Amino acid sequence: MVNLYLLLAGFAIAYLGFLTVLNLIPHLTIKYIGLFSLRGITIDTKKSTIYIRKLSLKFNIFKTNRTSGYKLVNLEIVDVSITLKETPADGVTIKAKPKSKRRIEEISIADELHFKVPKIVYDYLCETKIINRINIHVFRCSILHKKLLGDYVAFLDYVRFDCQVEKDSQTRFTITSFNGLIFDKNDKSNKVSLFRNIEFYINCQTITSCGMNKDANKIFVYLSDFRTSLSIGRLNIPLDYFHKPDKVKKQVDISEDPISTKVIDVIKYEGILRDIMEVYATTEIRLEDFTLSHHKLSANLSNFVFSLDKIEKDDDTSNLKLLLYLTSFKFYHKGTKCLELPSANITYEVCPLQFLKVAQSLLSHDRSSDETINFDANITITDPIVDLYYDQQDIILLILRDKMMKRRMKQMSHATGVHEKESILLKLDIASGLLRAVSNKLTIVNTQVNLHVPPLDANDGAKFNRYSKDNLKVTFGISELAFKVFTRHRKLSVTQQKSFSTFNVLFKFKNARLEGEGNRFHFNKVNLLAAYDLNEKNVAVKFSSKSLELKSVNDLIFHLVRQFRNRQRLHFNKKYEEWRAATAGSFVGNTTATSSRARELKNLHGHESNKATPDKQFKEIFKILPHFVSSVKVDISNIVFDMCIKDGLPHHKLFDDDLDKEIDLADFRRGMSMKIANIQFKYKLQKEFVEVKVENLQVFTLSEYASEFIKDFDKVTEVHGQTSDTEISDLSSIDSSPYLNEGDPGDVADDATARVKNVLAIPEIHIVNSCRQEDKDPNKLTLTIPEVER
Repeated sequence: MVNLYLLLAGFAIAYLGFLTVLNLIPHLTIKYIGLFSLRGITIDTKKSTIYIRKLSLKFNIFKTNRTSGYKLVNLEIVDVSITLKETPADGVTIKAKPKSKRRIEEISIADELHFKVPKIVYDYLCETKIINRINIHVFRCSILHKKLLGDYVAFLDYVRFDCQVEKDSQTRFTITSFNGLIFDKNDKSNKVSLFRNIEFYINCQTITSCGMNKDANKIFVYLSDFRTSLSIGRLNIPLDYFHKPDKVKKQVDISEDPISTKVIDVIKYEGILRDIMEVYATTEIRLEDFTLSHHKLSANLSNFVFSLDKIEKDDDTSNLKLLLYLTSFKFYHKGTKCLELPSANITYEVCPLQFLKVAQSLLSHDRSSDETINFDANITITDPIVDLYYDQQDIILLILRDKMMKRRMKQMSHATGVHEKESILLKLDIASGLLRAVSNKLTIVNTQVNLHVPPLDANDGAKFNRYSKDNLKVTFGISELAFKVFTRHRKLSVTQQKSFSTFNVLFKFKNARLEGEGNRFHFNKVNLLAAYDLNEKNVAVKFSSKSLELKSVNDLIFHLVRQFRNRQRLHFNKKYEEWRAATAGSFVGNTTATSSRARELKNLHGHESNKATPDKQFKEIFKILPHFVSSVKVDISNIVFDMCIKDGLPHHKLFDDDLDKEIDLADFRRGMSMKIANIQFKYKLQKEFVEVKVENLQVFTLSEYASEFIKDFDKVTEVHGQTSDTEISDLSSIDSSPYLNEGDPGDVADDATARVKNVLAIPEIHIVNSCRQEDKDPNKLTLTIPEVER
């Protein structure tokens, strides 16, 4: 019995001694020790406090790894609480030795990934594959950060750490987590889910070699070909639960002397970037059912894939290829869908080392640099639908107000604005010489924009209801829109080796339609090409269009313009009253300063007005456009404009003998139609030549009333119905858009017969300046009209 007491006393002394030794470790506190476990662990550091209720070691001997999810050896960490501190604890003073910070040029990624491991440890963990049988599990981990989360707590239900060493020397480290959420620490029922599952892994090639002489008992390990992947399911980020740190607003300097900024040296990152490219392979990020919300805004994304791969080229260079792909993106404002994007993808390929060198040449304004770069990107967007609502005009007005304020600030700091403009033009000039081959393309297929506004008879003060069926809907659609930026290099002369290099921008779209309440605006096909000559430093612009049709059957267009202008006035008046109420106290006792400031502004305004008074009465034609625009060419096949409305017409009743009843002329639409064919505009700066040609201009009057015109002497044509959409469906045909001719079907009436009377016809209009004459005056325009028919 005495031996038993002695044994228990010895065990107690050993227990207390071991517990005391563990608690002597700095920043570590342990309450007690269990069987293969530690309980009540507290780790207190300068920046955080970590509390672990239980840390235990478990062995899974009888259950298979595949069926249970557990491996042979499992380290379990239960009920973890991590509190991140804003400042070090009060009263704790830690004298840290000053660390010598290494320069970025001295850092070597190869040395960091090349290390030594004791041979015994390597043989035990890797050669025997025992590391493949070890798992680390974390159950119920909470994170508190007062500055970022406030009174909320981030919580992770389960986290697992896993490592696998394959036979082909591939090592993979995996982190898996399930059920992350955020909740109020005072009310745990107030919680929001953050994600369902996360899986992150790093896969790399492990190259080993045996040490020699003094390092005979060491194994040299080198890691390369890193492949990383991150997959997140049902990611939800409610920004309302996160606190944004306050930023100090910078004072705007409106002094006339521009501040010289220090040129950033990015070449110092070349060495570390080269080392990263040697060990880098690929990165992939996948999101499934991603939601982002903030106040009244929310966005949802069904699938998102981000891929960045290294591509080896034949000339021993390595490029990075970026691929972004998303499906079913939706954006909501106040619970209503404002944007729907079924699919989109982005591809981009670039050499990072060349990009770094070119960026340095651009930042330092180095014209003598021989560095060049290829730029290849492609963006494709399919079937986007945008819905704009009447009550969202305040957002647009805020954007317009910010632009107005920026414009005024630029006017106040005229010298600084001129300096920035010169700097931008200089960078564009240098960048044009650094680009070797450029091929960027943006393609948007089947775009649709819907504008929802109140009905025409709605009261001005009535509240707008987004879900009302009486709202007017104006739809704008484009079947295909393409924007392309590319370069062209070709030789003009073989003997003299002259080259011609241009930087080109191509913008084109097909079948653009704007429709609402019977009104229609239709652009069949438009091409806009701008070419910038890299040698001559000038721009040539070419615009071509097949047909343009405009049809107005009511005053909807004028109604929308009035609504927007009224809303703009109310918005600015409201902001002015808020500003006046907020600054009312500052004007008390400052009447003299305010009046003096007003006089200064008045004098300044008067000085600017006098300065802005033009000395010349006429504009010089070839100074209207910027000096770098060398030529402009515009070619439009047809323009058809129809306006036939009855809104606002006076009431006039009369008896119609043909109809044998009394009619009111205000019930019938009246209007006019104008057709312009083959419009050409040419502008050449070098030759000081400008010309405008119109082959045919016709004006008609329209009426739905059958007896509007007298058949005896009026030239009248009847137009039946509306042109079918099938006639303009073929975008490749140059004659796909019909226009109004006598006897041809037009589109001036919806379903009824309209009466058309030809009131004006001009077969040709020609405007040209006198640059080709002996006494030429490039600013003198000559208008020629050979014939006018009425």
